[in-house]
Amino acid sequence: MEKSKKEDSTELFQYIPKEIIPNIMTKLPHDLIMKLRNSYKEWKQFTSNATFIADSFFHTKPNSILIQIPTFKPSTPAHKRKYKSKLLELDENGLGFKVKNFGMAGMRRVSSCCNGLLLVNDMNVKTLVVMNTMTKCYATLPTCPSHCPHKSCGMALVYISSKKQYKVIHIYNHGFGFELLTLGTTQWKVIPWPSLVDLYSPYHFFWSDPLCTNDQLLLHWKLNTFKHFIVTMDTHEERLWRTMLPYEIIGENFSIFEMKGCLSLMSNVSSTKFDVWVLKDFDEKRVWCKSFSVWADSITYLSPKFLPNSSTKALPDFSKLEAVMTLRNGEVIVLKNNKSGCCYLYETRLERLKKCSDDICWGKSNLLHYKTSFIYWENYEELLTRETI
Repeated sequence: MEKSKKEDSTELFQYIPKEIIPNIMTKLPHDLIMKLRNSYKEWKQFTSNATFIADSFFHTKPNSILIQIPTFKPSTPAHKRKYKSKLLELDENGLGFKVKNFGMAGMRRVSSCCNGLLLVNDMNVKTLVVMNTMTKCYATLPTCPSHCPHKSCGMALVYISSKKQYKVIHIYNHGFGFELLTLGTTQWKVIPWPSLVDLYSPYHFFWSDPLCTNDQLLLHWKLNTFKHFIVTMDTHEERLWRTMLPYEIIGENFSIFEMKGCLSLMSNVSSTKFDVWVLKDFDEKRVWCKSFSVWADSITYLSPKFLPNSSTKALPDFSKLEAVMTLRNGEVIVLKNNKSGCCYLYETRLERLKKCSDDICWGKSNLLHYKTSFIYWENYEELLTRETI
């Protein structure tokens, strides 16, 4: 008589010491773990442990980009707008990568990723939702006090490790102030805009999703109307200030990104050069340091259509590029041309620039740094206090 898979799994556990199973599991691909988790009760027990959830998350290398490509026309109503989502996984060495489908078909726009959780603007329910596509968990958030339509606002999901809580930070209009929600609760908190952070401008400007740095402690907003500072928020102390930019780049186009946990910026010096600056601490001086410069004639260019260094005409115009994020602990910078939609990977150590394939480069695509996790909840209140992540 043939044994069932469940019986085989039970016998397998009898021969494996229980104390080493979590160590084995943390090294398995997350897709495989989910299949085992959904097939066997014993695997589900191991993968539901808070310590295992944290260990498996921290063992995962941060080498993935969530790419959301719009599948709608500009005239499409907001509640019908959907995105085709893909996951780009960079190889451990070099600039090779794999691209696979991600999440559900026709996902809404993801504004923020934090510890495997996605903050999504779901116009079907006219509010924000938090979900984990890996564990299929989903929570609808209460309506924010400003009744923002979430068309031109900025928001982020962060984890406050000192309080072991997740927070949603949202801003629609600085005249109204910031809105904060601790996950697991139902009441938003409104923080009035500080008078010391003057944002007067004769020009109208919109908020966008902020950059998160310093282990999710700080958020930064780049406002196109203001060329000499960005707005920074301490998510723990719920305090805001203006972070002044390096004097040397005033008047130049720039983009902000995270590198090795620090706030960094890329200054577009010319069509053949860009500089990278880093702000390593936020003391009273807040001194920027130029980390390095990249010259077009000193790099190796890799393109799907050209051999290395076969034609300098294949190089992109550096003045039109923006730095989006870094991978492999700052070793690789992800660059994007927002007009053409083309994406590039720059390897800082070997000074190599590679153009990504055209099937993941498209117009106003949305790029976010992403790591999978097994965070799971049955009730929204379970998100209030987390033992680990």
